[in-house]
Amino acid sequence: VNVLTDASVNEARKVAKISTRTAIYWMNKAFLCLRGYQDGIVLSGVVYLDDKFIDVEASKKTKDRNGNLYKGSGNQWNVAIGVAGRSRVMLLQGKSKSSDKRLRRTWAGRISEGSVVVTDGDRAYHLVAEDCRAKEWRRVVFEYRHGEQCEELKPINLLASNVESWFRLHC
Repeated sequence: VNVLTDASVNEARKVAKISTRTAIYWMNKAFLCLRGYQDGIVLSGVVYLDDKFIDVEASKKTKDRNGNLYKGSGNQWNVAIGVAGRSRVMLLQGKSKSSDKRLRRTWAGRISEGSVVVTDGDRAYHLVAEDCRAKEWRRVVFEYRHGEQCEELKPINLLASNVESWFRLHC
C-alpha cells in the first residue's frame, strides 16, 4: 500500500522492516497484478488529455560520444494522461515526444464517441478528436505567469503533477 501511494520505496521498506530489494520485488509484483487494469476504461463526457515528460533515472540516461547527456525527450519517459469525471488513464508511451501516429494509437478506443476533448496547446490532439468522433475539440492555450493556474485545465494538470511526484519518489 505504501509503495502505491505517496510513500517512497525507502519509506515503505522501513515501515515493513524489509530490504530495499524485497520492497522493489513486491512493488513489481503489485504492478504485475495491476497490468491490464486500465484496458477496459473508456473516457466519456468532457475528456482532458495531456502527456507528461518525466526524467529517466540517472543511470539509464543516454550520452553522446563525449559523455554529455542528450538533451530533449530521449532521456525522459512520456506518459499519456486522460481524465474524465472520476475516471483516469495513464499510459507509458516511451521515451520520445508523441508522434501523431503514436497519439492516435494510444487513445484509440479509449474515448467514447460524442465526447468533448479538451487539451492544451498541442495541435496533434485534433487527430485523436477526429478518430473518436468527438462532438467538440477545445485547445486551451494558457500562458502561465506568476504561478497562475488555468482553471479549465486544472483536472489534467493536477493529475499530471501527481504522476510526476509519484515517479520522482519511486524512480
